[in-house]
Amino acid sequence: MLIVIIGTRCAGKSTIRDYLALQKGFTILQLELESDTFGESLAVMRPGSEAQLSLGSQVPRTLTVQNRVMMLDYVTRNWQTDFVTTALDGRRPEVLAEFVRRPFCAVMHVDAPIHLRWQRAQDTAHQELQPLPTLEQFIAHHDDLVFGSSFDEDDSSRSRALNSLPGPARALADPWLPASPMPTHVTPRVKLRPSLIASSHMVTLKISNRFASKSSLFEHLDTLGVVRPDRLRPTWDDYFMTLAELAARRSNCMKRRVGAILVRGHHIVATGYNGTARGLTNCKDGGCAACNLRRVPGEEKLNECVCLHAEENALLEAGRDRVDGSILYCNTCPCLRCSVKIVQTGVREVVYNHSYKVDEASAKLFQEAGVILRRHVPPPSVHQ
Repeated sequence: MLIVIIGTRCAGKSTIRDYLALQKGFTILQLELESDTFGESLAVMRPGSEAQLSLGSQVPRTLTVQNRVMMLDYVTRNWQTDFVTTALDGRRPEVLAEFVRRPFCAVMHVDAPIHLRWQRAQDTAHQELQPLPTLEQFIAHHDDLVFGSSFDEDDSSRSRALNSLPGPARALADPWLPASPMPTHVTPRVKLRPSLIASSHMVTLKISNRFASKSSLFEHLDTLGVVRPDRLRPTWDDYFMTLAELAARRSNCMKRRVGAILVRGHHIVATGYNGTARGLTNCKDGGCAACNLRRVPGEEKLNECVCLHAEENALLEAGRDRVDGSILYCNTCPCLRCSVKIVQTGVREVVYNHSYKVDEASAKLFQEAGVILRRHVPPPSVHQ
């Protein structure tokens, strides 16, 4: 596993890095050239050149590599070893993408309340006898780091100069270009400077370090289980429940979004989401009077509703022969109407996430029919 830690200034990135090294046995990866943090040195590690890596003498265990390409090559060839680094520029998604596409890499974003981070910055400045930052300076740095700023004329001039260079020379000089070629249909430049916002979609785990002591932070990290294997590869339950949530996004029902996945032998048999039947006007466009009519909560009349439920859609799509012995994943506990159909078609297990108002009635029916009913709440993609 490789954990790449990014985040705001004085949020606790180095503290979490050392926690992973000292308490979880990770090896810290550092870059020899500070400039490489911005992508300016792109020498490639050749096979058999591991001697270029130097082992730090201090505890925790530290490896120093020349540049990020060497880092990527080394961790790929030693992917079963646990590594952690704070050396990559979290503002640049094209740099993180080189690592995130590997199945052993996770990106951790660390943040904290800005006033707390400013106090930490002042404490550090006192200890290291450095000038104290003002709050205004600290906030300005925060805004530039998190949001970036627009191109100016100097950037445009530099861009024209870089474009006049041959490909290899441009790769060495341009901090915007990735270490490997981008597809020709992808524009490598954006209209904003690099920022943490630009990389936010790559974050695997988000840590809010609002704690007053390291021990409290470490306890929080232990509770989250930041090094669990399913951070990188979801369990079957997590996988199919996530797909059920995705199917629910196709719902056109005005009442709620529900999605269902029928699974047999870890293979998807059918999917379904709730909404009006084929050929009818979508519920959200007025196709179901019962769903669009304002009622007091609890007074819905399901017998007047013309929407097919997600479970019904999945069962109809699969057919009786393929349903028998399958597992139904549904992001919402089935209603009584669907529970009867689930029992009749031979589903052996129902896994749901969100509760519904008739959970007890459905559970009683499933128990009588010998159908397993259990709740599974997948971990959120980003923890706070």
